Amino acid sequence: MDNPLEEKIDFYSSNMPSFSTLSVVEEWKFVKDLSDYDVQRGEITGAVEVLSYQGKNLMYLKEEYLPGIVSMMRLESEDGLNWTNKTIVINGTEDAHYSHAYGAEDSDGNLNMFMQIKPSDHSVLSIGHSVSSDGNNFSPVEDFLSCDPSNGLFDDFFNTYNCESCAHGRVESLPDGNYLFTASASCERDLAEDVIGLWNNDVYKPGMILFYLDSEMNIDESMGIDYIPYCNDPSIISIPSLSGLDRVSIYCDSVLDVEAVSDYLGVHSGVRTVWDVSQYDPVGDLRLVLRIDSSDGYNFNIQNPGIVHFYNEFDQWVSVHDYSLDDLDTAYVNGIQYLYSATNSVGPETSTVIAFVQK
Repeated sequence: MDNPLEEKIDFYSSNMPSFSTLSVVEEWKFVKDLSDYDVQRGEITGAVEVLSYQGKNLMYLKEEYLPGIVSMMRLESEDGLNWTNKTIVINGTEDAHYSHAYGAEDSDGNLNMFMQIKPSDHSVLSIGHSVSSDGNNFSPVEDFLSCDPSNGLFDDFFNTYNCESCAHGRVESLPDGNYLFTASASCERDLAEDVIGLWNNDVYKPGMILFYLDSEMNIDESMGIDYIPYCNDPSIISIPSLSGLDRVSIYCDSVLDVEAVSDYLGVHSGVRTVWDVSQYDPVGDLRLVLRIDSSDGYNFNIQNPGIVHFYNEFDQWVSVHDYSLDDLDTAYVNGIQYLYSATNSVGPETSTVIAFVQK
């Protein structure tokens, strides 16, 4: 092949993991429902971002606080489980809804917030960017990235994959001062079809792009772009060690073709895992949360992801589908690592955010 990108895609396609090798690498236990059920179903959905900034633990999420206007909200917490002082920090408009907030502090101490922009005319989704010096007052949202071949960035990649849009993602600071950036992207992916994750028969299928920002939070095209075709809706966390950095992990949502796992029904794989129909969603697909690791934030072992499992307060395994888990975020609050997820699973008329701690 003359195109290095096509060689990489061909390598990934030929070396994807199989269900016989997947195992559980992490387990989480439900600890608290953070909602007081004062909102209607669907108003709190999508990704939540939890981070520490200027000595405060902050959560950002979208909410239809005003009818027809989806805005970004900010809450504060002392312990990571009780959240108060809800305020609107980025106003949505009738022309565009903002959701799936994720941010990082830059070298000047400003909070850079990224978010999905969903136009009211349902045109191509894109990623926006806003900046704040206090975590409360943000600059007007500007365009940051539109994942399509006409964008002018990563032309070879977007043309090869024939991508039509990108949605939310995550950003994580790395020890060398650069930033890892991940985002879901809907691409045709005709060169990487033979993977464990399929999304029924749609022409465009969600995957996950990875690229890097420099110390000024500008896209560094020289670092290139990568694509994980079996996962989307990413979250990132850096795990510290006594010597510095233990690992950087990406959590992602994978919707898997039933035919790909049918040979493994009733077979144990990892900790307390048995493939069975209880893990399928109503349309017959298998949904899992996977974790992909790197020792430095640059070289991810995408051929060997691990399964993330969830348990209720009674220590009973609960499927990703049953908990309606999606758009996860992991964060340290007062030294404790929490996992958060927006979910509609608590009842037919409510939506909420739920929290887990590691088992």
